[in-house]
Amino acid sequence: MRHTMMRVEPFVAADIPPFLAMADREGWICAPEEFSFLLRTFPAGCCTVRRDGIPLAFITSIRYGTSGWIGNLIVDHGLRGQGVGRQLMEAALAALQQAGTKSVWLTASQQGAPLYARLGFATVDTIRRWQGMGAVAPAPADKLSQSSYRKMVSIDRHGWGDRRASILCDSLVAGDCRSLDNGFIVTRPAPDGIQIGPWSALTADTATRLLDASYSPDPSASPVVLDLPEGNRHATDLLGRSGFSTIGSTLLMCRGTLPPFHPETIYALASMGSMG
Repeated sequence: MRHTMMRVEPFVAADIPPFLAMADREGWICAPEEFSFLLRTFPAGCCTVRRDGIPLAFITSIRYGTSGWIGNLIVDHGLRGQGVGRQLMEAALAALQQAGTKSVWLTASQQGAPLYARLGFATVDTIRRWQGMGAVAPAPADKLSQSSYRKMVSIDRHGWGDRRASILCDSLVAGDCRSLDNGFIVTRPAPDGIQIGPWSALTADTATRLLDASYSPDPSASPVVLDLPEGNRHATDLLGRSGFSTIGSTLLMCRGTLPPFHPETIYALASMGSMG
């Protein structure tokens, strides 16, 4: 059977179901809403490779201020080892460079890290995935004030070294937010459970108070998951005391100029590794 040439094309809304099916086979935690957000926010950096009209590989990316994130790189097993992943990476990097980014982040499996290293990425930290069984309390119904939102953006910027208002706004739409003077936590529905994140705090006491107000361990309740930089030692201790345990890890990698990065204030990423 003769196949047409494979090429990189835009990732469109109709590609979301086949991506989710492929991701599910890999055991990834993905929600359709994430892709609606990505395609709406930075469509130029979301790509697929098709053969005979069938999408067989995917990648997404998003631009914040002067930084970007690449995620969701997945290639059909039959195409692996043929340079398709690199082709998609180069397309996403080109889109981010054209958008003016100075640094690009991603999380990498041990298998994927060599490809990213060849493309100029260096390891900055390790991201641990934590899971607990518990109940999440609804946040107060009061609307987040403008001053609280600005403080939220500022606290997040202290951790990541960039203004990431778009993903914070999306998290407020998708989940419940609790905020204090020195921190905030968002909880939201996730496939088969609850996700915590983003969660940032400038002090250990604030982080503890936020978790205590949001989460109660309960072995009969739902799985609660979050991704955490290993560089935050207090968070590791706090989660351990709260009944969480690690279920996996990836490498946090960056290419270009490393922004001011303060993992000690980052208690959970805003996504499951794909958008930071």
